[in-house]
Amino acid sequence: ILEPQHASNKKGKVTKDNNNRQILQYAALLALRQLNVPDIPKNWFPFLTNVLETSEFPIAIRHAISLLQRYAKDSRFSGMASSELRKFMPNAPPAQAATKTLLSEDMMARLYLVQTFAIFTDFDKLPEDARTHCDEYYEALGHFVADINVRVSFEAMNSISLFGWKKLSVATITVREGIDYLISIEETSILKRIL
Repeated sequence: ILEPQHASNKKGKVTKDNNNRQILQYAALLALRQLNVPDIPKNWFPFLTNVLETSEFPIAIRHAISLLQRYAKDSRFSGMASSELRKFMPNAPPAQAATKTLLSEDMMARLYLVQTFAIFTDFDKLPEDARTHCDEYYEALGHFVADINVRVSFEAMNSISLFGWKKLSVATITVREGIDYLISIEETSILKRIL
């Protein structure tokens, strides 16, 4: 269920099989979260990042990010997670536009993403191979400060403030860089209220 799907249909065409696959994927991720496996296997990681890139079900993305947090906290895998999760930053290349749109649909997915990014901002608590991108993750949190959801915005502000004024004064945190991402969240929220 979590393995990449080899699309035989035209892109964007919704089929009953595809819908069933999305629901099963969500159920599998939920089951993995509830199992709370103490020693999370390394081979789950590519499946989880694949869900972020290909899933059409925003709640599945929420559970995938929650599971990816465990890799971020595990010193054996945090270096790998730090490198791979950079592509999901709000200011990542436009190739990740679909992922950003799906993240914008689910507040909890964005909240878990902020919490995951915050793990990679504390230079002193990270193993050496995960320290490379600390500043990028810290600055990425700034994009979530203006999130339409107060809970996500608060989590981002709280994570940024933990390091005090000294770090904040030298960081380049500009919400404007991620404005397309924020507009996407705003538009999705408005559409949901209309529909």
